[in-house]
Amino acid sequence: MTGSGFTGVKQPEFDTMAGKHTQAAGRLEQLAEALYGELQSAGVDTSPALRLRELAGRVGKQADDLRRRQALIREMEQQKVSFGTSTTAGSFMAPATAVCLTR
Repeated sequence: MTGSGFTGVKQPEFDTMAGKHTQAAGRLEQLAEALYGELQSAGVDTSPALRLRELAGRVGKQADDLRRRQALIREMEQQKVSFGTSTTAGSFMAPATAVCLTR
């Protein structure tokens, strides 16, 4: 089942990754705010803090997308929708199915 025609997803690992991505977004925003304050207090260029804030925003959008995908997976589980095959190594889906799930 692990041939090149299938994509594997391990739900607990995906949940962990999504949670850590969300935490990272929040932490980056905190660091950007702290850096901005320190740079402004020192009277120097604050653009590094602004770039960090932009990065935090991008990571936050990615975290939002991961949470959206988690919600879709949970809803599919509740409705007992199944694509592909579930094994002890993870859930495997044909690539065409995976494309539909990423939209």
